[in-house]
Amino acid sequence: MKLVLWGRGRDFNILMMAASWKKDVQIVGVIQSECNGNEEFLCGNQRFILYNKDILDTLEFDYIIIANSHYKDIIVNNLHKKYINQMIIPYACDCQNKEAAITKMQMFVDNPRDVVVRLSGLHWGYEILPMHFDLKDTSVLYEQDVFVELADYTRVRTTELIIKELKENNIDGAMAEVGVFRGRYAKIFSHYFPEKSLYLYDTFEGFDSKQLEDEIKEKHANVTWAQLFYNTSEELVKNYIKNEKNTFIRKGFFPNTIELKEKDDKFCLVSLDADLYEPILEGLRFFYPRLVTGGYILVHDYNGLDIIGNEYITLAGVKKAIKDYEKEIGKGLCKVPISDMNGSVIITK
Repeated sequence: MKLVLWGRGRDFNILMMAASWKKDVQIVGVIQSECNGNEEFLCGNQRFILYNKDILDTLEFDYIIIANSHYKDIIVNNLHKKYINQMIIPYACDCQNKEAAITKMQMFVDNPRDVVVRLSGLHWGYEILPMHFDLKDTSVLYEQDVFVELADYTRVRTTELIIKELKENNIDGAMAEVGVFRGRYAKIFSHYFPEKSLYLYDTFEGFDSKQLEDEIKEKHANVTWAQLFYNTSEELVKNYIKNEKNTFIRKGFFPNTIELKEKDDKFCLVSLDADLYEPILEGLRFFYPRLVTGGYILVHDYNGLDIIGNEYITLAGVKKAIKDYEKEIGKGLCKVPISDMNGSVIITK
């Protein structure tokens, strides 16, 4: 097998080491964009030629290993589709695994601009994949404008993995969301747990005017942002739900819409996405005492930051509500912040 290495980034030495372990592997050259011509360099006891990128078409090779963190730019600006089936991108390797650096990549997309490289579980190689594809889990729901219509891969995929934990550990309990909007996130809950009770709380008419006014005064929100949430309805939400029989839509201002049925329930999965201080605080007051061991409360916008119009909004009332609830109960909650688009936090018991 003949290999070309592109770049001398952080993984370069590991790649060279891994390749040297394979008797049938020959590194025929190393490409570096800023190289002025053919240069020689030593790596260990071996001598290699450092080529300019223009020489690539004249080299005979089987695969190109891109040893550079700017792999996307390299693909788009230099390799294009000509070498699309010959690219290997081992973004990180375990040098104890001799096969790591030469795992053949499989292509699932035509346009390099649309690809991401993700670690596939315990498999030490990397593959170029669309974001809704997973080597270990073929049921991944993330695909913008097709399933959940949410552009936040981290949030959706984290939710799926949490649900997987609930299933594997046989965690009982109902589910709920406060701040449903159009029902796109609740669709994930309904899809995976159609047999569980799902309570959905929303005004479907925007925010409480007094609560919104308070948040605007604190510079946590603005009017332009608030107007984004009027375009919804109960019927729109119902279109997303898999099992209406187990779904209970509570229209109005939370917590006034809580009914006796859910007061007697325990919960395994709750989403608090009401954006403002008061409903988040009330959500914690109601759901946290009813959260089963091994259950999760997902709070959106905990570390949020967005630009609406010409203003930054933080929705800082969300974090304040959690801090105030912790003071109220006299202890800290078990919290795990995640790096999704709006800085969610996971609360568990």
